[in-house]
Order: sequence, then structure tokens, then C-alpha cells
Amino acid sequence: MVETAVNAAAAAGTEPPTASEISAMVQSAVASATTPGVTKEEIQDLVVKAVSESASSSPSPLSNKDIEDVVSKAILAMPTAAPVVVELVVTPTPGAVQPRGTLIVAVNVVGPASSYRPKEMLWPYNNRALLLGIYESALRWDKDFVIVPSLASSWVLTADDVTLTVRENVPFHDESTGTVTAEDFVFTFEDSRLDGNKKLGEVINPFYAEITAPDAMTVKMNLKSANMRWISTLTKLLDGNAPISSKKLFDQIGGDQANLTPNGTGPFRVIEQISDDSIVLEAFVPHWRQTAGFNRVEILEVPEDATKIAMLHTGEADIIPVTASQIDQVAAVPRARLIEGRQKFGSGGVNVWLSGQYYADTKKDGTPSGNAPATERPWVGDPSDPADMENARKVRMAMSMAVDREAIVDTILGGRGCLAYVIGIDSCNPRWNPEWKVPTDPAGAIALLTEAGYPDGFEFPFFIPVGSNPVLEEVGEALLPMWEAIGLTAKVEKAAYQAKQPSMLSKTISDAWIWNHSDYGLPINVISGIGFQTADTV
Repeated sequence: MVETAVNAAAAAGTEPPTASEISAMVQSAVASATTPGVTKEEIQDLVVKAVSESASSSPSPLSNKDIEDVVSKAILAMPTAAPVVVELVVTPTPGAVQPRGTLIVAVNVVGPASSYRPKEMLWPYNNRALLLGIYESALRWDKDFVIVPSLASSWVLTADDVTLTVRENVPFHDESTGTVTAEDFVFTFEDSRLDGNKKLGEVINPFYAEITAPDAMTVKMNLKSANMRWISTLTKLLDGNAPISSKKLFDQIGGDQANLTPNGTGPFRVIEQISDDSIVLEAFVPHWRQTAGFNRVEILEVPEDATKIAMLHTGEADIIPVTASQIDQVAAVPRARLIEGRQKFGSGGVNVWLSGQYYADTKKDGTPSGNAPATERPWVGDPSDPADMENARKVRMAMSMAVDREAIVDTILGGRGCLAYVIGIDSCNPRWNPEWKVPTDPAGAIALLTEAGYPDGFEFPFFIPVGSNPVLEEVGEALLPMWEAIGLTAKVEKAAYQAKQPSMLSKTISDAWIWNHSDYGLPINVISGIGFQTADTV
């Protein structure tokens, strides 16, 4: 379909229109054809017609990839008859880019030279394989949050299962392990759900029963029940990262060595990695989807902000992450360009988590949870006592009312920030509801605490993770005097996030703690919470 659309544009004798113009035309065409049963062939006709008719009106060329994205959106917009089946087939054309030059990126944390076996891809390093373009997932999100094919060239979703068609002739970086097959998909998902990997296992196990390969290029994933969480195991966006890994490599060298041996299908392959020091990548040419622009990428661990900024000034680094308070220090660097965007772990934003509210009696699979509410914490209520639950709610509201969010944005974020009052959405989101706003009102907060039975306040444990996000630490410190003003004393513990992760996964933590804020309704862009530049941007 992409080739047909490109040929149609070429036949017009002039340069094709821009991506945004084609997108608008296709969306308009699809909107006028939204009757049940519309076929992909009809959508193709609409796309080709749109490209052909407007090719003479634009000076900007449109790449195959641009048209591919437009076609993907068009097909995804197709209405379908019950039962709901979603199917998409796109054949990308590898770019003609010839990699050149070296890109040097200085980040806060590089991490260990491991975490490459699916079972061992624990947060935060399970993200690294995908974000650095070393591995790829079955499906992926595009920049407009539309699900598009990746190593699965198409999929069909029903109420009972997900059937994936594996893209043909995609090689692993290690040529001895051949090309991707359904066996690799099944191995990746099954290894990810083994005991020991709670991050991926908790995503996969509650929702999937049997995962099989009916043939060499087909994967069938039987759903335990109809749900939307299937997508989180197949894309790079959600927590269930599952980079497709080679079963042949695992069989050849064993699980322990495979965990130390990167072997993906992405546009970059690892040529050198030193734990907590550096990762060196080179372009994998040709790449089936998009050949990298840089021939070599060096990712250096530089924890000190002043050193990273100095490296940018001297040209020793091409990209560094900076906080809002550091922007003025790099603004004068010749040819430097500030890229501001919504980031996956919200490096400029935070949430406060009041842990211990474990009210589920059973797990997702129906077995007893073994957890109970930590009612010793003032913000956790006894579900058998409505009055106690209401008092806990008042405590939570009081802690929120004590926070001067505007002051934090102005002083720590340099005015570059959105106000967040609820999880998963903030005031910059087009779906934001002003009724969710919590006023900054210390006097009102004290009154609520008094009503809840804490006229003299209370002391509580407060965990601030360190080492991954300096803004998070600054905001955590700023909260302390705000809570102190309403009689609350935080006993601060600072340590790496991983120090508390076991208690989080086992649902035994009952501290208040601070972590990054993500607005799930806005585009995700640029740099992850551990400082890695995304493959899409590189």
C-alpha cells in the first residue's frame, strides 16, 4: 500500500505533499467513509486518490515512512462489525540513510552490563533495550499514540485471543541466531512470566493463558478474559516491556550468559558496554524499518550536573539532560538547542504516593492477596469502619492542601511546569477538569487534620529516591517545610529507588514516598527518567 501511494505521488510529476497535509486528507477521506464493513482496499483507494490529487500543490516531499504512518492511522480508523477484530498490515521500506558521525550522550546513570534476558529485564533497565534502539517490541506506539506494527507485521484481536503475524526476514544482530520467528516471540513472553520477574510476570500472567506458535510465523496468545491490557505486553510504552529476544542465543549460551549478551533487532547494536560507565552502539545496516542516522553513539555515565554542562560547552558531549533550573547555564552554548517535551517518567514532575492502602482481598487471578491495609498510617483507613475511612481521606486531602504547587513550579521548575492534583493527568492535558484542583490552604489543612483526630499533627516516614532525578529530590525537600507548617514531620530516608522496590512489589511498603509524574494523555518525548535518549530521537 505504501509503495502504491508513493507511486501515485510520483506519477503526478511533482513533489508529494507534506505529512500533515496527507494526514488531513486521509482523515477527511476516512471520515466520509465511516460505514460498517469498509475494507482496507477502500481505504487504500482513498489514500492513493488523496496523494495523487494533491501532489501538485505542495513543495515538500513526503517519505515512504510518512505515508506509512498515514496509512496506518487510516486503517486503524476503520469501523468494524462485531465481533471486534483489529487488523493492520504495513510493509515499511528501509530508509536510504547512510549512517555517519558519532553522537556522544552524557547521562546520569548507565547501569549494569546486563538485563538482556527477558526474565532478568527488571526496571529500570528493562526500558534500556528498547529506548536505546537495541531491541524492538512486537508492536509500538507512534508519535501520535497510534498502535502500529513493529516485529509483528499484523495482529488480530478478538475477545478470546490475540493472533500475531511475525514480520519476515528480520535478522538479529548476531547473524548466527538467524531471523525472528514465532519461536522467539513465545520464548520472550514465556521467559518473561517465569518466577523472579515480577515486573513482567504481573503484566502477563493475570491476562494470558496459553501462548503458542501454530506455525513458524504465527503467535497465538489466549486471553483469560476480554481486556485491554494485552497491549501493554507488546509495545514499548507501558510498563510491560517485552523486547523480542532470540531463543537460539539462549539455547546456545544459556540464560546467565544471555543476560550479559545484547542481541536485538533494533537500529543500533551494542559493541561495548562497561557497567556504570558507558555503552557504545553502532548502526545496524541495513535496518528493516529505519537505518540510524549516526554510525556510532557513545552513552557516558556522568552523575555530576556541572560536569555534564561543561562537556556540552567544550563539545565533549552532544546531548545532556538538564533540569529547568539549569537551562540558563546552557542557553549560551553555540548552536545548542533546548528540546522541551513530555517525558516518560516526567523528569520535571513528581507524585507523592501514600502507601499502605491495600484493600484488595484477592489478586487478579482470584487467589488471596495476603495484603491488608496499613491502618497504623493516618492516611490509611479501616474499610470496616466508614468513619475511619473518612478520617483517612481528610488526612490525605490535608497533605495535598499543604502543598504550594505554584511556588514549586516557579522556583524549582523555572515556571516550566504543569500543576498536577490527580494521578495520570495534569492541568496541561486537554481533558483536565478544573474541579480537580486542590487549593493551597494551610489553615484549611490544619482544620481537616483536627477533624480527623490529629490536632497536633503526626510524624511519618518519607522516602525520597536518589540518583535518577535531581528535580525529584529538590521537590521532595521543598515539601518538608510545607508539611511542617501544618504540624506534620517527615522522617526522611534517601536511597536508590531499587532499595525500596522489593517492598513495593510485595505490597508491604507503607511509607509516603515521592516519584515521577506521568501524564498518560500527552505525547511522550525525548528522554527517559534514567537519562537515556530515545531511539526515535537519536
